[in-house]
Amino acid sequence: MFNVAKNNRTDNRLEEYILENLERISLDQDYIDNLVFKLNHGLKSLNPEFKSSSPPHRAGY
Repeated sequence: MFNVAKNNRTDNRLEEYILENLERISLDQDYIDNLVFKLNHGLKSLNPEFKSSSPPHRAGY
């Protein structure tokens, strides 16, 4: 029973941490712009595995 309560507390903290960071990122337009740019232009040069692949197509971008 103690381990379950401890795991639930840890899960809740992790979930809160993730949600706070996602919210922070969603409000940071520079971060989003840079991420989109890297996804569209930088994958081939960042990782040799991606040299023969193309960036994923995303509707609206």
